[in-house]
Amino acid sequence: GDLPGVEGGRFSNVNLGSFPNPAFAGRNVTLKFTLAKKQDVTVRIYNVAGREVARIAKLGDEGLNTIIWNGELANGAKATAGVYFYAVDGIDFVKESSKAQKMILLSAN
Repeated sequence: GDLPGVEGGRFSNVNLGSFPNPAFAGRNVTLKFTLAKKQDVTVRIYNVAGREVARIAKLGDEGLNTIIWNGELANGAKATAGVYFYAVDGIDFVKESSKAQKMILLSAN
């Protein structure tokens, strides 16, 4: 339940990162985070230039949550190899530094 070193109730809002990282372009990436309470969240994925390239909305549950990103961009194309960032909106994180995380996609060739 509780995360070591984090004050509060049973769970805290913590972004746990992505797995695998680095990942191969065109394969699923799992984004993990915990929530102190059930609430709506939006994951926004950005390219290295800071442009939003994908968005995933979900009703998050109290405790551990996972969102699978299949690498699909908002325009329907697949993400290419490169550096991407993602942020989970709608959450006040215990550690502000955990709001945005970096993902690296490698070429599958």
